Amino acid sequence: MVTPLGPLAWSPVAPVLLHEAVAAVSYSSTRLVVDATFGAGDYSRALLNKLPTSCSVLAMDPIDIPSVAEAAVALTEDDPAGRFTFVQGHFDDILPRLTSLPEAKGLIPPEGVDAFLFDLGESTTQLSKSDRRLSFKEHVNAQLDDEMAGEADWSAVDLVNNLTESQLASLLRQYTDEDWAKRLA
Repeated sequence: MVTPLGPLAWSPVAPVLLHEAVAAVSYSSTRLVVDATFGAGDYSRALLNKLPTSCSVLAMDPIDIPSVAEAAVALTEDDPAGRFTFVQGHFDDILPRLTSLPEAKGLIPPEGVDAFLFDLGESTTQLSKSDRRLSFKEHVNAQLDDEMAGEADWSAVDLVNNLTESQLASLLRQYTDEDWAKRLA
C-alpha cells in the first residue's frame, strides 16, 4: 500500500509527460529511482506516490535556486517513511555524487540504480522569472544571461562585447547548429 503524498502547492506547471515518465520506471521490483532534474519535485512526488513503499527516490538539482530548496524541504517533510533523499548537484556530476556523498551511502542497492529520470526541457517558471534574465516579457533592456545557475565568471554580454567576430562565429558554430553563425557574429 502506498500512502499518497499531497500535491506540491507551488508547482505552477505540471511536467508534460509526468504520467508517462513515471509509468515507464514503475515496476513492482523497482528499488531506487534517481530524479536527476528535481526542479519543483513533481516527478519525485509522483514516483513516491506510484512506486511500492520499498522503493526510494534520490533527487538531484542545484539548490541555489530558491524554489528547488523549498520543494526539497517540503517533500522531505511530507515523506515520513524516509523514502526521499535530496542531494545538491548538477546531473552532469551524477556518478561521482552517487558514489561519494554521505546522503547516498546505503541508499543504492547492490544491484544498482533501477532507473534515472531526466527532464531536460525548459519550464514556464524558468522562462518567466525576471531575476533569471531569461524572460521574454520582462527584461527587454536587461543584460544577456545565458546560464541558469548564474555561477559563471563571465556573461553573454562579455562574450558579445569582447570576442572578435571570428571568435564569436567559431563559438556559435561549435556550440550550436546555427547555419548563420558568421552572419550573426
